[in-house]
Amino acid sequence: MKIKEKSISEFSRNISNKLQSRAVLEKKDMSILNCIPLITGKQCIYIMDWPQYKITYARGVEPMLGYDMDEFDMDRALNYIHPDDLKIVSRIVKGTIKNAIKIGFEGNDNYALVTYRVQKKDGSYINVLRQSSPWELDSDGNLLSSLSFMIDISFISNNDKVEWDIFANGLDNVAFKRNIYKEFIDFFTKRELEIIKCIAKHCTNNEIAKELFISEHTVKTHRKKILKKTNCHNRKELLDFCEKNGII
Repeated sequence: MKIKEKSISEFSRNISNKLQSRAVLEKKDMSILNCIPLITGKQCIYIMDWPQYKITYARGVEPMLGYDMDEFDMDRALNYIHPDDLKIVSRIVKGTIKNAIKIGFEGNDNYALVTYRVQKKDGSYINVLRQSSPWELDSDGNLLSSLSFMIDISFISNNDKVEWDIFANGLDNVAFKRNIYKEFIDFFTKRELEIIKCIAKHCTNNEIAKELFISEHTVKTHRKKILKKTNCHNRKELLDFCEKNGII
């Protein structure tokens, strides 16, 4: 029986409970963030406090997204992502947070970049680039709060691709990414993975059907589901997605 995947909110609340006993090494003054210039309606900045499971600072959110401070809480910040992007973004977030807590950081010169679509209060979606970095750490360098800087990039990008990158100063970035790849182990079913491997070998639908002992119609159905699941439109985009997320 397939185990139901935890929602990003459920996962984050569990993380919050685990961090509640940890103390901040050095309390940072949030007022310094008021000096960062923001383009009204196009940029916003906020802090996610994981032990408190709370947004402790936000600026520019209402002009950009329409949500006031009472509405823009942790659950909103984690779940206002486009449904087609959420299944991918949630895995990236889970993998990043797990490693940030398990491995820790050396200083604050670290960041995660991810592009995806978010829903504004009026129901419309925009493409954004979010850069997140540690804000406060405990004595072991483990993440306690994170600072996110978000930019509306709809004017240069209207595609539906989730892209991401990680830079962890003082750490093995390749190993860090490999740990995020683990979150994608169950992204595809066993049959979907078999078909993807055949696609990578340039097999036709007929050839895939013969190799896997299934009908060509079944192959076509699986291919459509695979492309929809990954927000991809063709073979090249699919293989790029699988490579970037450590699937093949």
